[in-house]
This record gives sequence, C-alpha cells and structure tokens, in this order.
Amino acid sequence: MVAVAPRFTASLVDQQHPFPIGRDRWKTARILLPPELTGRTFRDLLTGAEITPVVTDSQAWMFAGQLFATLPVAIITVG
Repeated sequence: MVAVAPRFTASLVDQQHPFPIGRDRWKTARILLPPELTGRTFRDLLTGAEITPVVTDSQAWMFAGQLFATLPVAIITVG
C-alpha cells in the first residue's frame, strides 16, 4: 500500500478550482516508481480506479492527474 498526497499545490488552486484535483490541473506531473513496482497494475482504494503505470526502458511512473482526478489524495495497492 502506498499513500500519495501532493505538496506545494498553491499554483494549482484558484477561485474556480478550490482543490488540486482533475487531470488538467496536474498536466504532466508524475510519480516515479521504484524498479520493483515496474510492470504492476494498481488500484486506488478510495475511488476504485485501476491505475496502469507508464513504463519505459529505464523508468515507470504514474501521472499525478490520474491519481488526483477526483480526490486530492490516493491510497494505492497492487491490483
């Protein structure tokens, strides 16, 4: 289980968007995964969403906008 919460979100919050949620707010921000978690699929325990990381030859990551699409926190487990 991994808990994910954003930091330094002041630039993502304004009057129209009082919380740092939504894919468009996070653009290309990503969370790098350790090599041991490459190739795994995850599930957010709070939303039930399935998250498949992007994998390249040298790294794996999840987009922050995918994790924070509906809530400003995520608790993910290996799905």
